[in-house]
Amino acid sequence: MPSKISHYLLSILCIGCLIFLISHYGVQLYQVSGRSMEPTCHSGSFLLVQKFGIPEQISRFDIITIRSEALDNRMILKRVIGLPGETVQIMDGAVYINGSPLYEPYFSDAPAITDPGNASAPIVLGNNEYFVLGDNRPESIDSRSDKIGLIPADSITGKVINLTSF
Repeated sequence: MPSKISHYLLSILCIGCLIFLISHYGVQLYQVSGRSMEPTCHSGSFLLVQKFGIPEQISRFDIITIRSEALDNRMILKRVIGLPGETVQIMDGAVYINGSPLYEPYFSDAPAITDPGNASAPIVLGNNEYFVLGDNRPESIDSRSDKIGLIPADSITGKVINLTSF
């Protein structure tokens, strides 16, 4: 009988460890807080975030989670606009990548971006840098959380893999 109980306890311990490892290093639920990603993601929604293989699997337009030093190491949600080695410029309310206007298919009407100060000068991204913005640009580009813009790859903590709200 004691061996049966120890077998069950060991099974429960293994399942608990597996759940911890998957949620800490594999995938995780993320709750959206704030309006910077509207209309794509609404405050209070839950998203499924992949935490492994980051940033090797990051592409333009991916929605990612970032640990922001500018915001006291809070986790924030942003969309990848510029990739390593590219030049990003914001001019006349539009985003330009390597001199060409960026087509953003996730907007029905592309929002004009209010000039965020010196960000209108061309920004050349290094090998481990990305340029990110929120989707609610007309209202949020002037907010503190959307002035992130240029981020190092090591601040990326995950990639949204499911936009279905839970």
